[in-house]
Amino acid sequence: MASMDEYPVTKGSEEEIPLDKFSFSSDDSSGSEEDQFLLDEEIATQKLPPVDRGAGAWKFLFGCWLIEAVLWGFPLAFGIFQSHYSQHSLFNTSKNIPTIGALAVGISYLGVPLTSPITLRYPQYHIHILFFGWALCILGLVFASFATQTWHLILTQGAMYGVGWVVCYTPFLIMLNDWFYDRRGLAYGILFGASGVSGLILPFALEALLARYDFRITLRMFAIIAILVSGPSFLLIRPRIPVHLQHKAPSPSGPPRPYNFLRNPLTYVFGCSIALQGLAFPLPPTFLPSYATALTLPAPSGDFLLALNSLAQVTGQILLGHFSDNVSTHLPHSVSSLITGLAVLLLWGPARGIGSLAAFAALWGAFAGSYSVSWTKIAARMAEGEDEGRRAAATMTLYAWFSFERGVADILAGPISSVLLGSDVRVGEFGVGKWKGVVGFCGGVLLLSSMGGLGWFWERRGRWGR
Repeated sequence: MASMDEYPVTKGSEEEIPLDKFSFSSDDSSGSEEDQFLLDEEIATQKLPPVDRGAGAWKFLFGCWLIEAVLWGFPLAFGIFQSHYSQHSLFNTSKNIPTIGALAVGISYLGVPLTSPITLRYPQYHIHILFFGWALCILGLVFASFATQTWHLILTQGAMYGVGWVVCYTPFLIMLNDWFYDRRGLAYGILFGASGVSGLILPFALEALLARYDFRITLRMFAIIAILVSGPSFLLIRPRIPVHLQHKAPSPSGPPRPYNFLRNPLTYVFGCSIALQGLAFPLPPTFLPSYATALTLPAPSGDFLLALNSLAQVTGQILLGHFSDNVSTHLPHSVSSLITGLAVLLLWGPARGIGSLAAFAALWGAFAGSYSVSWTKIAARMAEGEDEGRRAAATMTLYAWFSFERGVADILAGPISSVLLGSDVRVGEFGVGKWKGVVGFCGGVLLLSSMGGLGWFWERRGRWGR
């Protein structure tokens, strides 16, 4: 794939494309030798838009932001649908309703290692792949609106939507890496902040629509809204490398050569830190509303805490993204885990009122919610040891496996919390008694995750090279 990582980053307004970077087969053009000569002249003089700035980069980022806000924000608000379905006459006897949301979110994490190599192999079809995934999400909503049994919802609103999102998501991440390099962390922070913004709006909007119209009309209305809001994004999303200069990656002549990062111990330090953080990540937002209820706080307290978490997440993702662009790759993820681990043990566990819970929700949103922003800089850093032509693929491969780890950890977090959850509420005790095990587990794994930052000292001493 012709990618940002394959060309030197220039600070000028435009960048020359070296002619020898591209090799056209006989299928790439047709016509006379004169036509071929003109095509070669065009390639030789072609200019690329600037990296990290300029109208093209920011328009691309805004287009992706709109899609992320609408399509990824929807499954993250599934709790509203779960409450509605559990009381609906068609589905209230089923115990499989949580599977719908779990599939929509889980496939999005677990599927990236499958979609990445395919998407990287066909760079000239990135926009087509993105549109196909987008359309699959819309169709999943429409088909779900005709459901009469729970398995219909599992297949459409769950699996179909999850597959659609991961297919849509993968190409725009790859193209985003072409548009941003030095400011890639900031770009990812802005992009991931989209779901935090929609998290402030969608739960309340969906709850109001479900209360008034039932799930069928609500799903169809949201499908129309998604088309109207995110559809125009396709006018903004353009690859930095022109399509006619991109080619399918050549098939390897022999067994694929292993990536160099697999021999670097730091890869596994980062991987363990990400896995440990993922075990704690879904638990506090899941239990905060129930925790507030156990403390006999006013009824809207749970919604307020989740909204505060989403608001802090937006700010945290942008700030942590900018932070990751300017410091060692070891620091952002380590600082994030350390602060959230201490917040769990010092604020959530001993909480007796809304003040402590609000402070915890804000810190959790700002630091835990922004944790995944650091993945792209970690992946790019570890890919620096690869040959120049393999760096883009190595970066996306590492990012895909970090995403896979998060998906597995999210799945494991559910049964782990079920084992740790107590049965009795005892106000005055740590974790109100019932959540004592969950709070202790979250704090412990987060502090362990933060120790991954010690790799910085080893690297500085030259023990672990790039």
